[in-house]
Amino acid sequence: MTASAIAFRFPPPPNGTVSVAWAAGHGITDLATVPNAFVGGAWSYTVDPNSGTGDVIINEFVSNNEIGLLDEAGEAQPWI
Repeated sequence: MTASAIAFRFPPPPNGTVSVAWAAGHGITDLATVPNAFVGGAWSYTVDPNSGTGDVIINEFVSNNEIGLLDEAGEAQPWI
């Protein structure tokens, strides 16, 4: 199996409360040697076209990542 990116695209939801959930038995796993199942879950959010956009706040970054998180190739990289 080779690694690949998957993009999900959906039509714009209507204004108001939107509920989303992953279907049971979806079969989504990671790329580990022994694959781990994606737990999924359910949540809801509110679509309000009149709300403003918030400020972006960066609350963590690693500029000299030597032993921390690894990227898809198994290499330590700086990250935000």
